[in-house]
Amino acid sequence: MTVLLLQPPSSSPFHLETAGLSAPVEEVEAARDLLARVEAGGVQTVVLGPGVDGPVRIAQRVRAIDASVGVLILASRERLERLSRSTDAAPFVGERVICRSAEDPKGIVSALEETLGRPRVTSEKRADRLTPVTMSTMRYLDSILEHGTSGVLICDSNGVIVSLNDRASEMLGLREEDALGSPLKNFFGTEQLREIAAVAEGSRVMQLSHRDGTTRSLELRGASVKEGPEHVAFVLLLDDLTERRKAEASLASAYEDLQRMHTLQVNLLSMVSHDIRAPLGVIVGAINELSRKDVGQLNKDQEFLVVLVRRSVERLTRLASNLVLLSRIESGKLDLVRRKTDVRPLAKHVCDDTQRIDGGTAVTIQLDAPAAPLEANVDAERITQVLSNLLSNAVRFAKTSVKVRLWAEGEDLVLEVTDDGQGIPENAIDSIFERFSRVEAPKSGTGLGLAIVRAIVEAHGGSARAENLKTSEGKPAGARLTVRIPREVPLPAASS
Repeated sequence: MTVLLLQPPSSSPFHLETAGLSAPVEEVEAARDLLARVEAGGVQTVVLGPGVDGPVRIAQRVRAIDASVGVLILASRERLERLSRSTDAAPFVGERVICRSAEDPKGIVSALEETLGRPRVTSEKRADRLTPVTMSTMRYLDSILEHGTSGVLICDSNGVIVSLNDRASEMLGLREEDALGSPLKNFFGTEQLREIAAVAEGSRVMQLSHRDGTTRSLELRGASVKEGPEHVAFVLLLDDLTERRKAEASLASAYEDLQRMHTLQVNLLSMVSHDIRAPLGVIVGAINELSRKDVGQLNKDQEFLVVLVRRSVERLTRLASNLVLLSRIESGKLDLVRRKTDVRPLAKHVCDDTQRIDGGTAVTIQLDAPAAPLEANVDAERITQVLSNLLSNAVRFAKTSVKVRLWAEGEDLVLEVTDDGQGIPENAIDSIFERFSRVEAPKSGTGLGLAIVRAIVEAHGGSARAENLKTSEGKPAGARLTVRIPREVPLPAASS
């Protein structure tokens, strides 16, 4: 049989007097190693050195594994009385736990001889107690107390603390030798005691100030343990909400900042878009007069410059329209005016305009639409904007051609725009319809067009998606953006 001495490496070295002992002494440095040795058997006495934290809890855990193992707790003289009182108060410890002063060698040897001389329980009884099915209630409870995330404090019927785990000690700022055997009222004020007493009616959150000046937010839950009509014990469960409350406050502050930034962004978009449109109107008027030659004949070079200016102004006008629409979307004011509309003329008009403004001679835009009318209950102006943004995006990425297809599929109107460029980077496909999402292209964009496409399409009850195309050899063959919109959304009833 063996005597185990638990002596953490961080503590001051302690020499255990072994002269005359009938059992060898082995040292261990960690509580988990000590408990594993007790579990394996062959240990008669455990000695907890003066540098061990929470010796009463360790004693409880040793006794929960094997009630026959003696436990000797060594401490300084000033801690000895408190520890003795604690072991008397703590449940699951029993008479084989002895407290002695670390400065009393004779007393230590005497206590060791006492624990070694006591009879042990039979091995058969111990083996039965350690089978998984018949694991003792004490050991099961100890496992819950030690490995749970909550702090647990147990008081007897007189309000005296008889057990607390390490989590409870940390949350409450109590050392077990101070707490065990002491009334709960010694550590809490009157108002806090009222809150603790009220937890039987539900949970409570209590602010507790520690001696180091820190404050913790603790959620308290409690239950009374009764045997018949008698109140036997009160169990208090504690969860530390301090970090959670700090995180919640930080999140709330960040959310308020985000809301303020969002409001500023919406206001800025609205202001900039309107301020852009005003001078653009003046420029468009001047260009129209020059084009009609109302102010005089233009030579070929001047006509070419007027065409360049017109195209640039039309691009700016489209950007201003996108900004105005985005500000409406951001403020939740995207109203649709649905009418039964043949979308083919809209597509033809957008294709022609985009070819003239963006395509030039480098990219050809082809339109594939049915011969018969293709009608849907949509906002014609918004669908025009959807087509315009899809085409402008495709032209930026295309090498030589862009194809536009329109058709009816079931109850949906399908708009498909395909380019023959390098495709969309795989890591950008899921975010291509997000605001300010940009992919490198020969002609850069603002990152607004496709976000507006999705907003308009979803307002119509539809969906938009993007995918890459591959050749039969697996090489990039461009990208395809597809929009689906329900055709037969009921129109608003006409007012009388």
